[in-house]
Amino acid sequence: MAIRKARRGDLRAMAEVLAAAFFNEELFGELMHPHRHEYPEDFVNFFERRIWSHWFEYQRTILVSEDPESGKVVGVADWERQGNNAQTTTGLARLDPRQWPLEIARYFLFWLITIEQGIYLARWLPIRAA
Repeated sequence: MAIRKARRGDLRAMAEVLAAAFFNEELFGELMHPHRHEYPEDFVNFFERRIWSHWFEYQRTILVSEDPESGKVVGVADWERQGNNAQTTTGLARLDPRQWPLEIARYFLFWLITIEQGIYLARWLPIRAA
């Protein structure tokens, strides 16, 4: 069994492996997706989105194992380095291009939420001192 870093083309196969592994599991299966029997494709899509959301995180490494005969993905591992030095181990943390989409999304969401809260507060909480 060969183990290697995941490639973007492995995304769907990884999601299918994870969906099969967690189908009858208590948290991801029964609790979070009680209708997975009726909508199995949505259950696979959940894992595809979850893997994609981890793809550009600097401190994560996603590995797959392949069947040597068929070349099919049969296992997935999503490793995350945690702790205070998780971002600074190589000294590249903010310069890593894999991190940029996540940083841009965080920046955009910060301003979107700030503007949305401002509109909400201005509409529903009038300034009573005026």
